[in-house]
This record gives sequence, C-alpha cells and structure tokens, in this order.
Amino acid sequence: AISTAKWGGARLIDVLMLAMEQVSKDDQTSPDEEKKEKKMKSSSLIETLHSLQALIDNHPELQHLRFESLDGMLASIDANKGLNPFGDVIVAYEMNGEDLPRDHGYPLRVIVPGYAAVRNVKWLKKLELAEEEAEGTWQRGLNYKILPPTVLDAKEVDLNRMPGLSEECVFSGITKVENLSHTVPLPTTAFEEEIFGSMSMPLPFAGSRTPLTPGETVLVKTSGWAYAGGGRNIVRVDVTGNNGKS
Repeated sequence: AISTAKWGGARLIDVLMLAMEQVSKDDQTSPDEEKKEKKMKSSSLIETLHSLQALIDNHPELQHLRFESLDGMLASIDANKGLNPFGDVIVAYEMNGEDLPRDHGYPLRVIVPGYAAVRNVKWLKKLELAEEEAEGTWQRGLNYKILPPTVLDAKEVDLNRMPGLSEECVFSGITKVENLSHTVPLPTTAFEEEIFGSMSMPLPFAGSRTPLTPGETVLVKTSGWAYAGGGRNIVRVDVTGNNGKS
C-alpha cells in the first residue's frame, strides 16, 4: 500500500536521550531526595548524547532497535537508523495536523522514513535495544525477507540467513498499456465480452481487445508509477518491449 501524510511527533533519538537523562537522575537520587524539590539541573543534550554513544560503544552487540505494539506485533530496525543524531525516525502522535487517528496508531506510532511500511509500528507499547532482530512473522517471515534474484524456490534457502526487509529499493508498476497501432472498441454487451474476452493477449491493453500475433511489432503508450526508499529519487524510467535489448 502507498499513501502520504504529514506526521508530527518527537525524534526517536531525542526520546531516547531524555530517557537516558531520566535514568541518570534516578541513579543519583535517593528515595528521600525524590520527595524534595528537584534541584539537579538537566544534563545537556550533548552530554546525554555522549552517554548514549558510550552505551553503544560498550555494548556493540546491541545492533537492533525492537518495537512492540499493543496488539502484539513485533518488528525492528537497524540500531544505527534509530540512533543517528541526525536521523529522521520519529515517534509520531499527530497526522495531518491532528491527533493520530486510532486506525493509524493512536496514541503513538513509529515513523521510519525510507523503510518498508511494516517497520512503522502502530500503537507503540515498547521499544528496546537488542542483540537480535525482532521475533515473529512480521520480521522473519518469508513475506518480509529479501531473497536474491537467483532464488527460484524459497524452500531452497535458509530464511534465518536472509536479511529482513528494511530500507526499500526501487519499486515500480505499469498500471496502463494502450495499443496505439490498431484498436478495437471494448465490448459493450455480454456476448461481445465472451467473444473478445477469450482472446489471448500478453498485456491488459486499455481501449483495445485486439488479438496480437507472436512477433508482431506494435506501438504502445504506457503509464505507471515508481518510487525508491532511503530518501532517493527516481531520475529515469526505462520501458522495454524486447527483454531489455532496447
């Protein structure tokens, strides 16, 4: 599914830094002092960022940032994506200038720009640093794995060794193909539909039901869509009718 929205929220890195700052305060405050007015000044963002970086340096095995939703969904992203101080991952609580709708993840959801939609976990309940990626179908199932183009049968590979779907590559699709060489009006009756519908054609030509002969050269007009993940733009689209020869 493809859609667009304007998201509002807090950067994930800022949320994590504030959490670390709070942990630092709690570690330095006794139960009696908690009852008193807080006098300790907040750590600067730079100091907190250094503490977060020190945590990663001291625990290099923590390579994954795992998310859990209120409905039990589990997913994860590469820790570098979420912990980048210049990153764009956010914990969203607004959508199109309004409170996040329930169907879109209220009260909180993760937005990971450039990644597959399945990593944008709704109804966020918990997040954690971990040594391994999240368990479950949404992270480790076949539908969310990246298989080499040489793999013809998924049963022949060990899915546990295949990377999970994260940053998207180029996706594209042809949604309309119009035969400009010669067209025949689309059938308007059930009888015409039965006759023309039985004709074999390699593509769903719009505006035509002309049967094609193998090897025949035709002029067509195509339209569709293409997009890429990771903040990359589509700079060119090539369409071929002869398996890439031209």
